[in-house]
Amino acid sequence: MGLSLEYINGQTPLDEDEKEGLLIPTITTRKELDEFEQNNIEDAMQWVFSRSFKPKAILTQKFIRDLHNRMLGEVWSWAGDYRKTEKTWESIPVRFLLHSKCCAMTLIFGLKTTLSLRRKQR
Repeated sequence: MGLSLEYINGQTPLDEDEKEGLLIPTITTRKELDEFEQNNIEDAMQWVFSRSFKPKAILTQKFIRDLHNRMLGEVWSWAGDYRKTEKTWESIPVRFLLHSKCCAMTLIFGLKTTLSLRRKQR
């Protein structure tokens, strides 16, 4: 792959297998990659803000994966898939899956509790 990247502090490095997932073979620099990713993310933002979602619908693994695919799917073949490599302690694949599911469940519980309390106050 002709993609050679220099990383700044905070950027997640890509291994060679992940680089193979690049869908646009003309990208060769970090600047070009950033521009294509930014355009894809802006398209995803337009999609999100042009729709109305119920909280329960967006707090699912499926929605998160679909959104990730919309954000990066024009650039990376692996967009929308869970990471298969460990980058940091926080991004260990199984740990991330469990943590994101736990966060979604906590938010759903909080929303239900808040709505229930509001109804009782009326």
